[in-house]
Amino acid sequence: MVLDKYEVPWRPVYEAYAGTAWTVSAAACGLVSITTQMPSAPFILAFTASSSMALVRWNKAWKLWSLKMSLAGKSVFTMHPDELVKKVKSNPDCMWLGLGFDWKPIHTQRVYDLKRLDVSELYPPDWFLKLRGVSEPAQDKNAIGSPWIHGVETAETDLLVPLNNLEGHTVIFGTTGCGKTRMFEVLITQAIHRGDCVWIIDPKGDKDLRERARIECIRAGRADKFVFFHPAFPEQSIRIDPLKNWNRPTEIASRIAALVPSETGADAFTAFAWRSINLIAQGLILVDQRPNLMRLRKYVEGGPDGLLEQTLEAHFKRIMPGRWEDLVKSAIELGRKEGVKHPTASAKLIGYVAFYEKELGQNPAHSDEVIDGLINMFRHNREHASKMLAALVPILNMLTASELGKLLSPDTEDLNDSRPIMDTEKLINGKYVVYMGLDSMSDATVSSAIGSITLADLTSVAGARYNFGIPDNTKISLFVDEAAEVTNVPFIQILNKGRGAGFVAYVATQVFPDFVAKLGSEDKARQMLGNFNNLIAMRTKDRTTQDFIVETIGQAYVEAVQASSSTNATTEDNIAHFSGGIGVRQSSTLEDAFPADLLGQLPNFQYISVVSGGRLGKGRVPILAKG
Repeated sequence: MVLDKYEVPWRPVYEAYAGTAWTVSAAACGLVSITTQMPSAPFILAFTASSSMALVRWNKAWKLWSLKMSLAGKSVFTMHPDELVKKVKSNPDCMWLGLGFDWKPIHTQRVYDLKRLDVSELYPPDWFLKLRGVSEPAQDKNAIGSPWIHGVETAETDLLVPLNNLEGHTVIFGTTGCGKTRMFEVLITQAIHRGDCVWIIDPKGDKDLRERARIECIRAGRADKFVFFHPAFPEQSIRIDPLKNWNRPTEIASRIAALVPSETGADAFTAFAWRSINLIAQGLILVDQRPNLMRLRKYVEGGPDGLLEQTLEAHFKRIMPGRWEDLVKSAIELGRKEGVKHPTASAKLIGYVAFYEKELGQNPAHSDEVIDGLINMFRHNREHASKMLAALVPILNMLTASELGKLLSPDTEDLNDSRPIMDTEKLINGKYVVYMGLDSMSDATVSSAIGSITLADLTSVAGARYNFGIPDNTKISLFVDEAAEVTNVPFIQILNKGRGAGFVAYVATQVFPDFVAKLGSEDKARQMLGNFNNLIAMRTKDRTTQDFIVETIGQAYVEAVQASSSTNATTEDNIAHFSGGIGVRQSSTLEDAFPADLLGQLPNFQYISVVSGGRLGKGRVPILAKG
């Protein structure tokens, strides 16, 4: 019968009553056999049978009481990093996700049954708890969450996930204070000891997370590989140029234009900003200057005059080597007379432009598209240009202001600055552990801009690795906290195509609507999150997020048993006219494998996960000791 397979673990432990009866029976049989002159054989046989039945019943009762005892939950546990390192070495091809168990349909069934009951009334008797060494089974009334969720299974084991399954990227949802950072510490520690290149982008700048990365580098013998970036601590930070790596010059413009606030990302202001940055960047390349934020701001804010003059001189030298200065003299003299038309431009520049357009611009072999674009930019109405660039200029000012400008636009010729100059390609090839604190609490706008432009730079390096191969099979473990703050199109490209370049992303966020707000629509948010093959859900209160998580987890069948009874009596004609019936009906319904409301009741440091293409796990992570 189907009913024979239906488990009812939360009922009274009737096996204890039966076990008691069989124990008394066995004792009585033994006592009679010993103290009387009656034949012992029947009593020995009865004693053996009673003892066997008592063991069977007490064993079942013990299991049920153990299960009920586990409803008190598990306390938060601390682990020394050395223990975690041992797990890494003993399982080099797996990621350790804490202690827990695989979540199966039986656990779903137990949860739905428990939701109908008062859990506090289910604990086993005191003598059993004392026998098990438990003095206080009741839940701490001040504890956050419902510990009984993890208690639907008595046996915990190490939760291990093959590393190749994590190459599909992992998203971690969880509200403030639920343990996302401690989860990151566990994952980062393992990545460091595996020898990965590790990038940590932390908008809020958690000191414990930074120290964990630094200490584990020392513990792993990689102390020289730890580097630190934080706008609030410029004297301790490395200098890093987020525009150094690119495959095409247009990438520079795309990185900067992506920082401009826009409803669609394709409006007139964004397009104008992109064109301006692209022309300036390509102009700098023509004169053998590396585009950086400082130089871009100079020519966006002050106009392209100086850059145009340099590009024209360089162009004249290439086209007319040795004689160009004599050829343009007359044009410069004419420029002095026409200077009133361009009061901000030098006579030399006006003459250069006139000579170029008259003598070279009409000849395709001697003209240059970048110079043509810079001339158009030079002649564009300055007042109109300033309005179109009104959103771009403040961003460039923020990224180049004071010490931050020196950090993001390092001067290689400044011998008085001993801080290391790095770039993403160098850091990845050197297998560095990079901690980037963005100081979002002080300035969220600048924090978001730094994070976004860094991710864009990483995307460029990923593209090069994807196109030209990975020379040493280096894995880049990318950890991004508060990911919605720095999400942009290049980051989505890393998620979409980064696996082939060796990138493995671990992304933490609080709620699903954060991505909706950042990307502009729920469809785009779902499109982005569709790149994550693995999901870890800690406590979250937002209903939209809960719905997204349980949708990802899937469903399972839940059994329900209904008992019914009926009586019918028509004894006025005949006293024997009495009938009755008892019925039991079992039904199955398809329910969420993990109820959405329980996501809001998970204790700190506990989670439900979906990894490896559908494997469900219920786990808890430790707090790593600082020793």
